[in-house]
Amino acid sequence: MAAAIVASGAGQVPAGAAEDWAPPVLTSPAPDTLLVGTAELTATSESPYVVFELTNSGVTLVRRTPVAAGEDGVFRDTLPTVGIGYRFRAQARACSDATLESCTTASEPVMVRG
Repeated sequence: MAAAIVASGAGQVPAGAAEDWAPPVLTSPAPDTLLVGTAELTATSESPYVVFELTNSGVTLVRRTPVAAGEDGVFRDTLPTVGIGYRFRAQARACSDATLESCTTASEPVMVRG
């Protein structure tokens, strides 16, 4: 069983590390979507940055650095899904800046399949 941990940083981000942004809204993927190889993730948020996360019940975490919104105001990133299991959660976390330490409030998780 291969664990896929990509730029995971330090487990949970401490509360209060950033402003109390409203939770981001994960707009893609849809619940129970089948993702093969990669996950195309999109979200909206009032925060200046968002980090996307994929996690499974065994706490395997895949995330990269926070991303800024595109010209259309939508946050986008692509994460690998290989090695994180058959069912996992996708979510977005609001960030005050481009560091993982600034990321706090999380969206509602969406269950997807790999």
